[in-house]
Amino acid sequence: MFFKRNKIKTVQDLKNSKAFCMNPWVHLFVSQKGTVGPCCLASWEEDKTFGNVNTQNVNEIWNGEKMRAFRKSMMADKPDERCHQCYLNEQNGLRSKRKTVNFLYAHHLPLVNDTQRNGFSKNAQPVYWDIRLSNLCNLSCRICGHHSSSSWFEDAKALGQTNYETKIHKGPANFEALVKQLDNVIDNLEELYFAGGEPLLMPEHLFLINKLIERKRFQVKLRYNTNFSQTNFKGTEFLEVWKLFDDVFIHASLDDSGARGMLQRHGLNWSQAVLNRKKMLEICPNVDFMLTPTISVFNIFSLPQFHKSLVEQQLIKIDEFIPHVLKSPPYYSIQILPVHLKEKAGKLIQDHIQWVIDYARLNPPEAPKEEHIKKWGGNFDLMGIPKVTGHGKLDIQINELKQCLEFMMSGDKSALIPEFVRISNQLDALRGEDTRASLPELAELW
Repeated sequence: MFFKRNKIKTVQDLKNSKAFCMNPWVHLFVSQKGTVGPCCLASWEEDKTFGNVNTQNVNEIWNGEKMRAFRKSMMADKPDERCHQCYLNEQNGLRSKRKTVNFLYAHHLPLVNDTQRNGFSKNAQPVYWDIRLSNLCNLSCRICGHHSSSSWFEDAKALGQTNYETKIHKGPANFEALVKQLDNVIDNLEELYFAGGEPLLMPEHLFLINKLIERKRFQVKLRYNTNFSQTNFKGTEFLEVWKLFDDVFIHASLDDSGARGMLQRHGLNWSQAVLNRKKMLEICPNVDFMLTPTISVFNIFSLPQFHKSLVEQQLIKIDEFIPHVLKSPPYYSIQILPVHLKEKAGKLIQDHIQWVIDYARLNPPEAPKEEHIKKWGGNFDLMGIPKVTGHGKLDIQINELKQCLEFMMSGDKSALIPEFVRISNQLDALRGEDTRASLPELAELW
């Protein structure tokens, strides 16, 4: 049903939109508080979300008053304050989740056109799930906190930064009951996104994977944000399980190698991570893999060499590396660097961009999978990524690196250096580490 406020009717409308997102027609996000919101980037607080699976039936939330109001705003291409992170990324030339979702789910645009005047959608289903099962995690990364890692609990108590009263906090209090409510969706499910904590350690993750196997839903796309520290859980080797599915994408959150990487992601065994990657290449080479380092003050100087060495060791291909820029906590941002260190880091990144372009010219990346070209190829422009090499993932990588430089130079947060030093000293004392020794290029900040 068309009506005057519906500004999004075609793929071209999607491309031109300033605020519209497909999420409220396809996506179910459940936070570690049990709240249901637009996506993981929006606020998880009760007053900013659509409801809570621990007090409401998820089917009631899906077409509830708050969800309907959000759909109406999207159809009017009206900005919503909860989506500010995407708008900010787009203003800075970075990837946004909004544009990525529009690209991946443009084929569901008819659901938007069928939506009633009041925002009710009879045919829309949550076919893309991101359910934050818990904060259970075996690492306590510097850039993280107790909100997303149970391993942070003792350090967070010492620093007065706990997010929950208990070490482990679950999102859905009764996960199996939630899945039962969604049973009618499983046969139409298109994508599962697992994040944490560390999803490969969670029994709920294994429960859901086994349910898909029982239902023979091997066409469901599995996406993971994992620290890649282990691939086996209670006797289940996920490298073997992933071979059963048609489309698996692993986003490995590794920021650096060796001692540098282990300081940034406390508890990581770098040698084991390398071994896991080698086993993956041997057991399930067709599973998509992407290294997704977070660019922070900790690794801005070493990022180029990190990428190069992994390519040279044939652990990743040139385009299996897409970084993103850290914005919070601000005292770890690359914007805290003094001007002369920003210039030094900038030169390293600029040289690396040229290395990537030159390498790709001599060693062109593999073409996208045929099924991906068929499904999404014509809509890649929805991502809004400048074409430099003509290879999609590589152009995303280059754009992120370029925008990293713009972000670094666009703000001066050097006043936060004392805060960086204070927090680093506290964590060094708690963990028996030495940031200055492990990252000598930052020593002058002290």
